[in-house]
Amino acid sequence: MKDHTHPEGTPPSEINHLRQELQHLQAQNHQLAGTCRLLEQKFQLLFDSCENAIAFFLLNSDDTPGPFIQVNRAALNQWRCSEAEVQQLTPLDITAPEVRPEFLQKLRELRTGGEVRFETEQVARDGTRFTVEIFARQTLWDGHFLVLAIGRDVSWEQQAQARLNSYSAHLEAEVKARTAELVAANRRLEQEVMERRQAEEALKTSQEYARNIIECSLDMIIAVNLDRHIIEFNRAAQETFGYTRDEAIGAHVSMLYADQDEADYVYRVATEQGRCVQEVLNRRKNGEVFPSYLSASVLYDAAGNKIGVMGISRDITARRQAQMALEQRNRELAMLNRISQSLISSSLDLPDLLATILEETRNLLNIVACSIWLVDPLTGELVCREATEPQREVVVGWRLAPGQGLAGWVVQTGQSLNIPDVQDEPRHFQGVDQKTGLKLRSILTVPLVTKQKVVGVIQAVDEAANRFTANDLRLMEAVAANAAAAIENARLYEEVRQSAAAKAMLLKEVNHRVKNNLAAIVGLLYAERKHAAVKENREFQALIQDLIGRVQGMAVVHDMLSAAEWSPILLSELVSQVAHTSLQLLPGGRHIQVNITPSDITVPPRQATPLALIINELVTNSAKYAFHEHQRGRIDIRFSRQGQMVRLEFRDDGAGYPESVLRDRQFNVGLYLLHLIVQQDLEGSLSLRNDGGAVATLEFRYLPAT
Repeated sequence: MKDHTHPEGTPPSEINHLRQELQHLQAQNHQLAGTCRLLEQKFQLLFDSCENAIAFFLLNSDDTPGPFIQVNRAALNQWRCSEAEVQQLTPLDITAPEVRPEFLQKLRELRTGGEVRFETEQVARDGTRFTVEIFARQTLWDGHFLVLAIGRDVSWEQQAQARLNSYSAHLEAEVKARTAELVAANRRLEQEVMERRQAEEALKTSQEYARNIIECSLDMIIAVNLDRHIIEFNRAAQETFGYTRDEAIGAHVSMLYADQDEADYVYRVATEQGRCVQEVLNRRKNGEVFPSYLSASVLYDAAGNKIGVMGISRDITARRQAQMALEQRNRELAMLNRISQSLISSSLDLPDLLATILEETRNLLNIVACSIWLVDPLTGELVCREATEPQREVVVGWRLAPGQGLAGWVVQTGQSLNIPDVQDEPRHFQGVDQKTGLKLRSILTVPLVTKQKVVGVIQAVDEAANRFTANDLRLMEAVAANAAAAIENARLYEEVRQSAAAKAMLLKEVNHRVKNNLAAIVGLLYAERKHAAVKENREFQALIQDLIGRVQGMAVVHDMLSAAEWSPILLSELVSQVAHTSLQLLPGGRHIQVNITPSDITVPPRQATPLALIINELVTNSAKYAFHEHQRGRIDIRFSRQGQMVRLEFRDDGAGYPESVLRDRQFNVGLYLLHLIVQQDLEGSLSLRNDGGAVATLEFRYLPAT
C-alpha cells in the first residue's frame, strides 16, 4: 500500500533530515533576531545620547542632496524644526546661501573619496546662523547612495554631543503558511535562508553605522564593561589620550584618570543613578593631566541587565585657559580700579598712595619687589621715593646719576624697557645687586609721564629670568599712568595747600584790621558824643547814637562772617544778633520783646551787611517812635521764600507809621537810608503799612551758595 504522505520518490529519512535542518535554521534565525534587537538597542542608545547633529539623506545621481531620510533630536534642536518639517527639507535648505556651492563641491568629493570633513555655515529655521563642523561618509543602502552626515556646532564649545538613533532593518514577515509537506519544507527553507542573509546584512549595516558614528565623533567615546575594562575607544580618544586602540582595549579605565577616587566616584554615580555629568581630570599616556567634561551613561542588554558604562567627554583645556586668562584680566582691572579709587578718595598723602600702588602691583604679578624713582628737579638725579620689601630701607632714598642704570636710560629715552635677563645687559647697574643682596634677573621699567614730561620710573624686578610678558608690560604702563597722576595730583595739592594757607593768613589779617577799625570808629563816635559842646544838642546826640548803632551792626556782621570764613550765614541768626545789639545801645528803662521765626534761608556776605543795616534801622525806628509812650513793646520778624525771592516781614505793636510816611510825603535820614540800601545793594523792594502796628515788608532775590 502506498504512503500518500510524501511525494512519490522521496524517502522519509530525507524528509526528516530536511525538517531538522529547517528547525536548526529557525533556531539560528531566532538567535540572530535577538542579537539584532540587542544591537538595535545599543545603536539607539548611542544615537539618542549623541549631542552632535546626525542625519541620513540620499545622494542623487547628479551629486545633489536628496531629502532627509532620518535625523536625530540634536539635529532638530539645532535647526529649530520638527520631525514633520524636516521631512520636507534637504541639506541645502539649512545651508547658508553663500556657502551652498562649496557644500555641493564637498558632496562631489564625497562621491569620489568616500568621506569628507569640512566646516560650513548653517541657518536654522528661525534665522539663527551658526558654524558647524561636518563629517560625511557615503554608503550603499538598498541600491541607493546614502550619506551619513555628523555635524557639530563649533560656535559653542560647551554643547554636548546630540543623541544618536541607530538605524536597523527589521526581519521579514513570518513565513507563509505551510503548503504540502515537501513543497512547504523546501519553500520554508528558501525563505529562512533569505531572511538569514537579510538579518546578517542588517547586522553588518548596523555595526558599520555604529562604528562610523563612534569613529567620526569629534568627542571622546569610551565604553567599559562591569569590571571597568575598556571595550570601546574611538579615534578622538586615541588622539587625545595618546593610546592606540590595541593599547586601550582590555585595560582598566582608571589609567585614564588623574585621581583614582574620582574614577571610582564617576563609575559609582553612573551605575547607581543611571548617569553622571561633571568635569574630571584625565591623564594622557605621557603623564600630562588635562580637564574634560564627561557625560557617562549605563549600557543595558536586551533583557534590561546592566552590561557596562559608556562615556562621552571633551577636552576643555582651551576653555580653562581662556577662563584663567579672563580671571587674570579681571584681577588686573580690579587692581587698576582700586588704584584709581585710591587716587579719588585718598588724602593725597603721596608716600602712602605710592606704597599702595607698589604693593598691589607686586602681589598681582607675584614678583620679588617694585619701586618708584623720581627725578630730582634740582640735580637731575633719580631718587627712590618708595619701594616694597625686601630691602626697602636700603633702597628708599637711594640716588642714581642722570642716565645711570636701566632706570636712567628709560628717563632719558621715555621708552619702556623689558629686560629678560640682566646678566647679558650692559646698561644694568650692578650696584643694585651688591647693595640689596638680591640676584636680579628680570627687570621691567616703565616711565612716569606727566604733561608730556618724564618725571620718573616705576620698576618691577624678579630673580627668575624671562619673568615678564607683553601683558605684564601693558599692565605696568597702566599702573604707571595712575602713579604719574598721583604724583601730579600730590604736587598740585601741595601748591593749592600753600596758596590756601597764604590766603587764610591774609584773610585773618584783614579781618583783624577791619574789626579794629570798626572798634576805633565806634570809640571816636562815643568820644564825640561826650564832648562838652554837644552834650546839650539832642539832635546831634541822636545822630551820633544812630551812627553808633549802624557801625555796631556792621561789626556784628563782620564777626559772623569772619567766624563762618566768609561763607553764607543763616538769615535768622544774622537778624537776631543785629536786633539784640541794636536794642542794647538804646536808653534803658524799656522792655522790648523780639520774636524771630527760625529759618534755614542763608545769605552770602554781599547781602549780609546791607541786611544788617536795614534791621538796625527798623529796630531803632520802632524803639524811637513806636514805643516812645510805652515801657513795653513787641517786635516780630518772619521769613519766607517763594522761588527765587526772599520775603522778610518786620512788625511791631506800636502806634504805626504816620500817614505822611505811608504817602511818601515825609522822609527822614533813616527811611531814606532804608530805601537806598534796598534798591541799590539788594536790588529789592520795601513796602510800609499799618496792621496793628507798623509793618515793613522787604523782598529781595535769593542768592544760593556757590
